[in-house]
Amino acid sequence: MMLEIFNTESNPFYRFGDLILLQKIHRDQWIQFIQTAFDKTGKHIAIAEASLIAETARDHPYYVQQLANEVWIVSEKTATRAIVLECINRVMDTNTIFYQEAIDNLNNTQINLLIAIINGTKQLSSAEAMSKFNIGTPNNIRKNKAILEQRDILDFHTGDPAFLDPFFEYWFRKNFLT
Repeated sequence: MMLEIFNTESNPFYRFGDLILLQKIHRDQWIQFIQTAFDKTGKHIAIAEASLIAETARDHPYYVQQLANEVWIVSEKTATRAIVLECINRVMDTNTIFYQEAIDNLNNTQINLLIAIINGTKQLSSAEAMSKFNIGTPNNIRKNKAILEQRDILDFHTGDPAFLDPFFEYWFRKNFLT
């Protein structure tokens, strides 16, 4: 979506500046950041729990901070594993309305494509995958991948498809795979 803003001639920000791809913040830095933030407010979070926050949020800055904040709010003095797990569900619940809206705007084939991807299917256009997951023809798969990427649900630039919002993936697994 951001590339479209800066690379489409008809947009006012076309070639507005240099595009810089930012790398994810390393897990060790997140752990230190979370622990320091907790310590500054008189609360404690152990390395394991801070790591669980960063791991769950897949080191994505927005989601790490959202989950860490939720854990901080719930913790009286010490953040425990149970609190982190509870807060993962709270973040999912908070965003359920957005996730449900995203799903409501997808057709069955697109939802099935998400299921195939979550199940680790690498060759989406193989006869086996198309039959097993009912994801249509190779042309349909290509079109639906583009739609899912355009709607900021999946990212295909990193090789294997990845959900942009890790909590949406957890919510989707909980609601469509159980």
